[in-house]
Amino acid sequence: MKALSTRQSEAFTYLMQFFSANDQIPPIATVAAHMGVYSNQAHEIFTALEKKGWIERNAVGKYRFTQCSRAWAIEHISEIENARRPLMGAKPLESGDRPVGEGMSTPGHNQTMPAGPPG
Repeated sequence: MKALSTRQSEAFTYLMQFFSANDQIPPIATVAAHMGVYSNQAHEIFTALEKKGWIERNAVGKYRFTQCSRAWAIEHISEIENARRPLMGAKPLESGDRPVGEGMSTPGHNQTMPAGPPG
C-alpha cells in the first residue's frame, strides 16, 4: 500500500467511520457531500485509493477495504475514532482550482498517511 495525500487520508478515514456505523462503504455521492467536493472529484479519490491498494472492488463491482487496509485500521483505530470531526472550510472546488490530491491540505491533518504494513 502506498502513502496517501491529505485529501485521500481524510476520505479513507471517513470511509472507515462510515463503515463502522453502517457495515458498508458509503456511495461516492455521500463521500462527495461529506467532503464538500463534486462527485467526479470524489470518484478520483476512490480511484486513487484503489490504485494505492487501500480499497478494491468485489465480484459485483462494489468497493471494499483490502485486507492490508483492514489490518492497518485495526492497528490505528484510536486515530480513526479521534478524527471524527467535520472538515473545516470544505467547499466544492471552482473551475481552475487544483485537482484533488495535488498540494491540497487541511489544517490539523497530517500531510501523508503511513504506508501501512508491507504487502
